[in-house]
Amino acid sequence: MQFKIESFLNQNLPAGGTRVDVVFSLSATGRPDAARPGRVIGLLGDRSGSMAGDKMQALKHAMRVAIDAMDDDTEFFVVAFDTAARLAVPLTRADAAGTRAGHAGVQRLEAGGGTSLSSALMAARETFAKRPGAVCQAILLTDGQNGPEDARPLEAGLQACAGLFQVHCRGVGTDWSPPELPASPTGCWARRRWWPRRPPLRTTSGPRWPPPWRWASPTCGCACGCPRTPG
Repeated sequence: MQFKIESFLNQNLPAGGTRVDVVFSLSATGRPDAARPGRVIGLLGDRSGSMAGDKMQALKHAMRVAIDAMDDDTEFFVVAFDTAARLAVPLTRADAAGTRAGHAGVQRLEAGGGTSLSSALMAARETFAKRPGAVCQAILLTDGQNGPEDARPLEAGLQACAGLFQVHCRGVGTDWSPPELPASPTGCWARRRWWPRRPPLRTTSGPRWPPPWRWASPTCGCACGCPRTPG
């Protein structure tokens, strides 16, 4: 865009006058160069053996409802992880076709194996990197029972993801282990919450999710309910 500033004033002062009043006019022409940043949500689902049964059903329900509630212009992906992570649903737009693909990918998830939270974070990081400049947030669904061998890789993963995206962690089950979800000084964790049973999420008839003001700046680093205000 091009900006133009004009000033209007009387350049001749009366005898003894010391004050000059000036009116400024600011105008702009053209269209903004910067388009609205894209929005990407990563759903990270723990499919380890400890998630079998009701917890896996709660995880699938949460993912389906989240996908249904996304705006059509939002992109999303689903990462399923145990000791390793894989893309259960590749990066896709949350339109009608993408929603159907997302539901199908989520429905195929099965529990089994160990747990490596770091593998989920790094898989999300790799996918988010395909949309530079986008506002990126991840939702991690897990019972928190991470493998002890993953402690150092998890801290390294948090450091690698800092400033690129935030993780909203949702604990599933009555045996959730919050001490195994470290509080990172990098600001990668945004919120943590526990669901003892099927999560009370909105149905598809509710408001679209997430509302625009819930999106944080990709580099602000705050646990936010608005782009700059810490929650």
